[in-house]
Amino acid sequence: MALNAAACKILGGGIFTEIRSRLPGVRVAHIEAGRHQLCNLTCVTPISPMQSEVYHVVYWIMSWLTPLKPLLVPFVKRFLGQDRDVAIKQQRGLAFNPRSC
Repeated sequence: MALNAAACKILGGGIFTEIRSRLPGVRVAHIEAGRHQLCNLTCVTPISPMQSEVYHVVYWIMSWLTPLKPLLVPFVKRFLGQDRDVAIKQQRGLAFNPRSC
């Protein structure tokens, strides 16, 4: 069963996702599934010319999800790790001083 189909079955409704990005480094995702809602906020904050910190917060209204939080942490870390890997590759590419189009 596909992940979205399984989530729809568990949560009791179709899934609606709205993702908003605000430059320079804010992303808000609001997810609704039936009567359930979840919102996550990811912020990237530069702390030096070569380093940034990533802050990620998730809010939900499903009280039954709270005990599962320790099980969800690895998935969130993997999700954010993908973004980190892209940023590292981008930084390596910028070292060659590419020209803008």
